[in-house]
Amino acid sequence: MKNTVRFGMLGIVLLVVGLITASTIFNHNSVEVVTIKVDSKERITTGYGENMESKYMVYCESEVFENTDDITFGKMNSHDIQARLKPGTTYKVKVCGFRNNYLSSTRNILEILE
Repeated sequence: MKNTVRFGMLGIVLLVVGLITASTIFNHNSVEVVTIKVDSKERITTGYGENMESKYMVYCESEVFENTDDITFGKMNSHDIQARLKPGTTYKVKVCGFRNNYLSSTRNILEILE
């Protein structure tokens, strides 16, 4: 019985590690350069106090993007990118990820190219 539990736990750990690895590889293969025109932008927060989390959203004519730090890409400047984005202005940006309406996931802006 103990071996069955150990193998089950090992299987769950391996599955989680595999999903995280696959997600990282999948995300790195989805990098694309797109031209966007910013309509508006905002910061969305959830939680309170020390449990507060936030992310930046960028609303464009054709799509909604998020602007969050992404350690797998070495991106740690989402605040700076958000400050540079001005409504009514067109930018060429590098993005990663996929838009999935069912999971409410959006592509992430990695950098402003011009």
